[in-house]
Amino acid sequence: MARQAAAERHGAGFHVAAATILCLCGPTGIGRAAFARALAVALGRRFVRVSLAGAEKPAAIHGVARPAPDATPGRLVDALGRLGPLPGRAGDNPLVLLGELDLLGEAAADALLGALDPAGNRAFRDRYVGLPLDLAGVLFVAAATNPGRIPPLLRERLELLPLAGYADAEKERIAASYLIPQRRGQHGLTGEDLSCSPAALRLLIDGYAREPGVRVLGHRIDALCRRAVRLRAEGLPLPGEMRPATVAAWLGAPPFRDEEIAARSRRPGVAVGLAATPEGGGVVVVEVSRLPGCGSLRVTGTVGAMMKESVAVALMWVRSHPDRFPRVAARFDDATDVHVHVDDAGHSKDGPSAGVTFAAALVSALAGQPVRRDVAMSGELTLAGTVEPVASIREKVLAACRAGMTAVILPAANKADVTDIFGDELPCRITIHYARTMDDVFEMVLGDIVV
Repeated sequence: MARQAAAERHGAGFHVAAATILCLCGPTGIGRAAFARALAVALGRRFVRVSLAGAEKPAAIHGVARPAPDATPGRLVDALGRLGPLPGRAGDNPLVLLGELDLLGEAAADALLGALDPAGNRAFRDRYVGLPLDLAGVLFVAAATNPGRIPPLLRERLELLPLAGYADAEKERIAASYLIPQRRGQHGLTGEDLSCSPAALRLLIDGYAREPGVRVLGHRIDALCRRAVRLRAEGLPLPGEMRPATVAAWLGAPPFRDEEIAARSRRPGVAVGLAATPEGGGVVVVEVSRLPGCGSLRVTGTVGAMMKESVAVALMWVRSHPDRFPRVAARFDDATDVHVHVDDAGHSKDGPSAGVTFAAALVSALAGQPVRRDVAMSGELTLAGTVEPVASIREKVLAACRAGMTAVILPAANKADVTDIFGDELPCRITIHYARTMDDVFEMVLGDIVV
């Protein structure tokens, strides 16, 4: 990008090497579009965003010719046309953000590759316009929520830049310094009309906007501002500094309540795991029940193939060590069925990181002893009982913070990752324990079951 910008400033005619396209990966509401817009400002380029969600056919990229009844320009040309002069001169080359790249169809992805190729897009032809357009100088930046869903051929051209969500302390600073003043001004309010005390802001974030980004938080602040505007229109006094009780009265009962997870964790057979999702990190509650039967295993919930394999490995490991769990062995035979349920948090869960959670829930259910309810865990289990490292550490630790956990169990091999990500300061008052084997996990969450 630096060489290309220099060539445009000085009019040089040297060849600019083709580079991979930067792809901003992360949950919605974390500022991917703002990042791209700031990059455009820094480079002195105009900025435009193109949504590729739902683009299935090549016509979405190349357009449909005018004689057809459904004639329309392709999404690229349609977006570029909104800027004014189409690209062709150095000063006309904008930065184009390709949004929702993971929602692009295979056929449309093949067509998009031609538009992104610097060696062949100097004469990109949109069928609706019917004239060649020089896109070689256009700077493309992509954005995706789930990079795993990007078509493979297109993903090879991308340089993935993962962007994690915000910690609660970061959200508080963003809300206090930017969101609240911005939304107040949009509604014609001042700081004397509406402000948030630190306690009210914490309730707003933890109870109403428990998300990786700040989009929902902005919506909740908008709701408070609209309520204040209504009071002023009715001639009633404005609250001034908002208190937690006022926030709860205006927005209703908080949709997120930590006591619900805590209440479920009081029962034997319930363990709290951590998962990385396209929306950021999330808490996964695993429930195990034991009932008379024929020794079968049943897994329910929105789980993928890898998590089902993790359940099978955890079950096999527990059954192969009856000497370690005498209370478990006494209740576990071929006439016992095991039902494992993973709660539905609105998204499908899969990945090699839940083995220790399944094993802890299994032993808890069969021994009749609850797991510590304030501990969340992540780690994969081998048949030898070793706890294997996992990915997405930041997202999982932030999810545990949002869920009100006081401790997290992670594989010992991830200790260096935690240090690199957080340094000496964790995002909340939480303790991280490291486990090398399942014995370490059981010692932390089940105590005297392990002999």
